Amino acid sequence: MSVKEIVFSMMAVMVIVFALFPFFRKREVKRNNLEVKYFDALRAKSENLTELGLEYYMNLGLDEEGAKRSIENDMAHTK
Repeated sequence: MSVKEIVFSMMAVMVIVFALFPFFRKREVKRNNLEVKYFDALRAKSENLTELGLEYYMNLGLDEEGAKRSIENDMAHTK
């Protein structure tokens, strides 16, 4: 490969990465906000802890049963 081919390949990859960046960044920001809200509610033993926990864990990709188990586990470790 010549230097020009390598440079053009790298530029193409950079363009693709910057084109997809906003989509992944929005998901990351949403996930981080949910995580902060959930762990703040966990620390404060808030009333809406289960609701926030379900939303957080389901956003991570767990099913409802797995999310409930994780919430119970989190609550058991914060007492």
